[in-house]
Amino acid sequence: MRNFLTLSLLAAFFFSLAAAAPAQSAGAILEGIVTDGEGMPSPGTPISVWDGRNNYRAVTDDEGRFSLAGLNPGSSFAVRFSPAGHPSARADGLRFPEKGDLLLSLEHVSLKRGARHLSHLSSNPSTGYGWSLMNPGRESTARLVERGMEAPQQVDASLPPLSGRGGTEVWTFEAAGRGEAVVVLGYFRPWEKPVSPARYHVLALTVR
Repeated sequence: MRNFLTLSLLAAFFFSLAAAAPAQSAGAILEGIVTDGEGMPSPGTPISVWDGRNNYRAVTDDEGRFSLAGLNPGSSFAVRFSPAGHPSARADGLRFPEKGDLLLSLEHVSLKRGARHLSHLSSNPSTGYGWSLMNPGRESTARLVERGMEAPQQVDASLPPLSGRGGTEVWTFEAAGRGEAVVVLGYFRPWEKPVSPARYHVLALTVR
C-alpha cells in the first residue's frame, strides 16, 4: 500500500508538471514535493534554497508541493527542508540545468538500527535516463545495500511483454548506526556528464 501511495503521489506530481509547462520569462523554476517514509505528503514543511547569493523560501502546500522561481540556470545550490517532528536536513552541491526547470523530490524517514527503507523512484531506462548515487551521505548511519528495477505491470498476460515504457527503480538503504544521513540521487543520462540531472531525489534518514 505504501509503495502504491508513493508512486501515485510522485507520478501525479511529475505528470502534472509536464502537462503545465509554460515558458518562464524570469529565471528558472524549481518544482518540488516532500513526502514521509510512508509516501504521504508533508504539508507545511519549510523549504530554503541558497545559491550563494540569494536565499529562496517556500512552504509546502496540502499536497506536499512547493515552487520557487527566479533561480539562475546553471547555478549550484543547497536545499534545506524541515519537516515537523524530524530534524532539519540539508543537501549541498546540487546544480540547476543550463536550460529548463528542475524537479526535486525530498523524502524524510525515521528508522531503528538494522531496519531497511525502500525508495521507489519512477524511471524509464529506454530513454537512456536512470538514477545514480551522487552523494551517499554518512554511511556509518545508513548505507545502500541494493538497487533494482521493477517493470511496469502487465495487465493481460496473453499480450507481448511491455517495452519502451517506464518502470520503477527501487533503492534499499539499511540503518547502520544512530545519527542522521542525507543521500542525494540524480536522474540523468550517464554519457551526458557533466550535464546537470533533470531531477534530484534527496533522502534524509534519521536512525534512532
